[in-house]
Amino acid sequence: MIGVRADNMSFSYDDSSPKVLSDLSFDISVGQIVWLRGPNGSGKSTLLRLVAREVDPTIGLLSIEGRVGYLPDEVHFFDELTLSEHLSFLTTISKGIFTQAAADKWGLDSSGVRNKFVKDLSLGWRKRFALAALFSQEQDILLLDEPYSGLDVEAKETLDDHLRSHTDQGGIVFLSSHTDPEKLASARIDLDS
Repeated sequence: MIGVRADNMSFSYDDSSPKVLSDLSFDISVGQIVWLRGPNGSGKSTLLRLVAREVDPTIGLLSIEGRVGYLPDEVHFFDELTLSEHLSFLTTISKGIFTQAAADKWGLDSSGVRNKFVKDLSLGWRKRFALAALFSQEQDILLLDEPYSGLDVEAKETLDDHLRSHTDQGGIVFLSSHTDPEKLASARIDLDS
C-alpha cells in the first residue's frame, strides 16, 4: 500500500547541532497533496530529503511505501548542452519513458528555447524542464521543493493540473512552497523554526 508515515521522528545533522525536526508524526495515504508550511529554516527541505531517503531520521520511525520522485529547489543540468540535447539524452537514458509529448506539455517545444544552452535559460525554463522530467517518470510519491519559483502563470496552472492528476490516479504529493497551495492541498504539515 502506497503511503508515508512518520512516528515521533526527529532529525539533526550531527550530535552537536540542534534538531531540525523534532517529534514529527504523520500518516499520509494515496490521493493526498501535502503542503509543508513553515518559515525559512523550519525543516521543509530536510523533511523532503528524509522522504527521498537522502538522509535518515536521527530518532523515530519513517516508513515509505512506493516509488519516490524528488525535485529539489535547485536542479543542476549539463551547462554545455542545449535543451534539445538534454531532451534527446533524457529520452535515451529513460528508454523512451521521457517523450517529446512530455516536453510539449511544458512548452519545451519552442524552437527558441530548444536551441539554447541550458546555462542561458531562465529559471522558469529550467524549472519547466525539470518538472517535465519528473512527471514523465512512473512515481507513486512526488516530492517538490519550491516548484512554483520562477514559473509564469501558464506553467503554474500546468503544474497544478499535473499535481491533481497524479493524486487522482492514486499518488501522493509533498509540496514545499511559499506560494499558497491551499486550494490544492488536502493535508498540511506545519513546521516551526
